[in-house]
Amino acid sequence: MSRKYDAVVTDGIVRIAIRGAFTGAQGADAVALAVRKAGEVGASLVLFDIRGLDHPAYHASVITRADNASKSGISAFKVAILGDPESELLAFIENVATNRGLRARCFTDEAAALRWLKASR
Repeated sequence: MSRKYDAVVTDGIVRIAIRGAFTGAQGADAVALAVRKAGEVGASLVLFDIRGLDHPAYHASVITRADNASKSGISAFKVAILGDPESELLAFIENVATNRGLRARCFTDEAAALRWLKASR
């Protein structure tokens, strides 16, 4: 596969796993894939698994994705982001999402992320 991400639907949750070096444009593509896949299956929950992500210039990309959330359609979904415990990216993502009023939270434990997504479906 040439893409560094893929989408799988499990138990009504669109799961996007992102791997390797990543650019802002690929981030926009991954969000578009999540929105498209959720629309196809009627899902309202999205999990981005970024445990394999290498994105050194993530600050601008996170802000851009959040600012474009309404336009991209991702703001209509409840979103969990699953990352590595030592990642500084998670706190930044959650802070930006909260400040933009998005229904998104970051987790380092997959089971906790899934519980949060499924709570009050």
